Amino acid sequence: MERIASNLEVKSGFLLKKSQNRHFFTRDNYKRRFFVLSPMSLQYFEPSDENPRHKMKGRIFLALMKAVETVQRGALDCQQQLEMPQSGDSCSLQIVYVEDVHNTFYTMYATAPSQSERDSWLSAIRQHAVARGARFAPTYHPSVWRAGRFACCAAGDKRAQGCQPAMPTDGAAATGALEENGSGRQPLAPHSRSLSNLQQPQQQQQQQAEAVAASTEASGAVFGDAAGVTAAAPPVGGNVVVAIHNFRPMRENQLKLEKGNRYIVVDGTNSKWWYVRDSAGEYGYIPTNYIRKPDSLETFDWYYRKISRQRAEHMLLDAGRKEGCFLVRDSVSKKDAYTLSVMAKDVNNRSEWRVHHYHINLTEDNQFYLSEKHAFPSIPELIYYHKHNSGGA
Repeated sequence: MERIASNLEVKSGFLLKKSQNRHFFTRDNYKRRFFVLSPMSLQYFEPSDENPRHKMKGRIFLALMKAVETVQRGALDCQQQLEMPQSGDSCSLQIVYVEDVHNTFYTMYATAPSQSERDSWLSAIRQHAVARGARFAPTYHPSVWRAGRFACCAAGDKRAQGCQPAMPTDGAAATGALEENGSGRQPLAPHSRSLSNLQQPQQQQQQQAEAVAASTEASGAVFGDAAGVTAAAPPVGGNVVVAIHNFRPMRENQLKLEKGNRYIVVDGTNSKWWYVRDSAGEYGYIPTNYIRKPDSLETFDWYYRKISRQRAEHMLLDAGRKEGCFLVRDSVSKKDAYTLSVMAKDVNNRSEWRVHHYHINLTEDNQFYLSEKHAFPSIPELIYYHKHNSGGA
C-alpha cells in the first residue's frame, strides 16, 4: 500500500497567527507560531526558547482547504506585534477549510514577515493542496470575519459566496475519482438486502399500471434511507464519501467503516486506499471499493449493479412476493443504461405474480424518465416520484 509522505517538510517558518475567537466582540489576539508545511497538511506549533516545534497547536489537512488567499490592507490589526515589526496587513494570508462531515467552514489568518515571504507560503500551500485534491472556491472574501459578518461585503454566513475572484489555480483541483472497480477485488455484498416498494409506472399498459399503483401504499423501506442517505439530505462537498459496506481494520493505520456513515477524504491520490477522517475525528486508511460518493446509486439498497434479468426475477419472487417491490439494475441489452424491475400481480390472473421490466430512458438533455412526461436529473429522484405517483398521472 502506498503511504503518504507526511513527515517530509516542504516549507517551515514563523508566522503571526490570529486567534480564531468564538465570541463576536473580542479584541484580536495574535501569537507567534512555527508553521510546517508537509505534502499532506499544514501544522503550527507553539515555540519554546530551545525548540520551535515545542507543542503542536493545530493541523489543517491540505485536501480540506477551500481557499488560500491574501488579506486586504487594513483588515488585520497586527502591526504592533513586536515579534515581526515589518509585518502588516499587506503581508497577511488566509486559509479557508472544512473540518467535519457537516462541511463547517473555518478561516485561519496569519501574517508573514514580508510580502515576498507571504507569497512564498501562498504558492507552496496552493500547489500542494491541489496535488492532494483540494477543491478551491472560485471566489473569496478579501477581508476578515468579525462580529458575525465579513467586513468586506457584510455577508452574515461563513459559507456565503465570496465577493472577489480567487487566484487562478494551476492544474485540476479535483478529488481523485472513485474507482468503479479499482484494481482490487470488489467486496462481497451482504447476504441479504432489503427490497423497497414502488408504485409501478404507467407506460404502454395503462390498465396494468393502475392495478399495481392501487396496491403499493403498503410500502416497505423509505426512499433514500438505504445507507443512511435521505432524500432531504443537505448537499455535501466533493470531499465527503459514504460507506457502502462495513470494514474492520486489519492494521493500526486503518480506520473502521460503518455502512451508511459519511467520511471526509483527506488524501485520495491512491486508487485503492484513501486516508479519511470520521465524525469522531479519527483518521485512517480505508479501501476505496467500500465507499461511494453520496449521490452514487451504490449507496441505495435498491440498486443491484450487475445482475441478469433472470436473477432479478428470482430475487423479487423470493422476497415475499410483495406488491410494488422493486430494484434497479444495470441494463443487460444497453451499455451505460439502467432497468427498473417491479413485482406485481398479473393483470389477467390476480393469483399469479409477475416481474415487469422497464428501461430507464434518457432525454436529449440527460434527464431520466420512464414516462416522457416525468423526467428527472437523477435516478433517485425518478424513483422517489414513482414511489408516490402513478407514472402517467
